Amino acid sequence: MRIAGWVFVAALLLITTPAFAGNGDKFDRELGGSGLEGREVLSLTALGDTLFAGTDDGIYARAPARDRWIRLPARLGREVHPRVTELLALGPDRMLAATSSGLALTTDRGRTWTSPRSSDTGEVYALAASPGDPSRVMAVAQKGYFRSDDGGDSWELFSLPVKELAPGTLAFAAP
Repeated sequence: MRIAGWVFVAALLLITTPAFAGNGDKFDRELGGSGLEGREVLSLTALGDTLFAGTDDGIYARAPARDRWIRLPARLGREVHPRVTELLALGPDRMLAATSSGLALTTDRGRTWTSPRSSDTGEVYALAASPGDPSRVMAVAQKGYFRSDDGGDSWELFSLPVKELAPGTLAFAAP
């Protein structure tokens, strides 16, 4: 499992490195397919053998048998295809997205997205799941720090935002 995480980190570095961003030939060879050209890839995750990319223009998916990334239908409130700073896989069909419009949750591998209950977060910057209990999730957002004990179905504010702090990473300590 640890190796797969490093593969995604390496892929993210390749995508955001200027030598690869906007150069279609190198981009296609490194990621296997087209469809993300001109997009800023901010996060990568996988559900099963399908890859998902959070971008400045929504969420994209690429199944192994496909040679193209497909933009998923993600509407949150009035915003269509919001900026997605982080994707967090929580199970075989379940994923959370940290977006410019708040939290988004899918329970059907990205076919549909909803705003979870009690999730008036504003823009969400980072997500993390507990390594010992993946149903315990935290989010750092514009309106504060939020937690969920049910895999992202509902959220509660547990700390107001820290002034002058815009975190880009959130992590649980190992159990």
